[in-house]
Amino acid sequence: MTDRKDAIKSAAQAIFLSSGYAAATIAQIGRDSASTVGSIYHAFKGKAAIARALLLDARSTWTIEALGITGKDKPRKAITAMIQAFLFWGRDNPDLFRLHEELSARAVNDPDFADFAQDLSDESAAGEAIYAKWASKGTVKDLPWPLASAIIYGPAREFLSAGGVPDDETVEVLSHAAWQAVKGDAAQKKKSKP
Repeated sequence: MTDRKDAIKSAAQAIFLSSGYAAATIAQIGRDSASTVGSIYHAFKGKAAIARALLLDARSTWTIEALGITGKDKPRKAITAMIQAFLFWGRDNPDLFRLHEELSARAVNDPDFADFAQDLSDESAAGEAIYAKWASKGTVKDLPWPLASAIIYGPAREFLSAGGVPDDETVEVLSHAAWQAVKGDAAQKKKSKP
């Protein structure tokens, strides 16, 4: 079943990228994956479920959960690791990055993406809890999580969205900037001690 699911996801990804999610059909995905419509529905609930599987696969290398980050981790190390992983993934998977951005935006309002929207909400709640622990210690600025998340990921996401291909220096600059933008007073004081 895994080989069949992989073939379906691969075909769907290619079709989503070439035609767009809205224009893609289960029949096309079946034709391109050598699957029957029935076998696709046996493996996935429908087109949105295939898209969700692709998105979860995409996020499996750079999210808080994927990196095993907890509130016990040092914020500087965790934040730079998240941005580095995100940028390397985006560099190595530019088509999947574009698809991820398109489908993540769709998850905001499309009821077919309710499951993925819940995944994003759960992930955001986990990030918020970790960030709040760090903020309570003064190691990061006490900012609302949506703002902190935008500051941390925004420049890297914008760079990738503009078609940038990050080299090692760019990854270092953007991951360092993410940390610098949110580091708190306790982190400043720690660094300035002789």
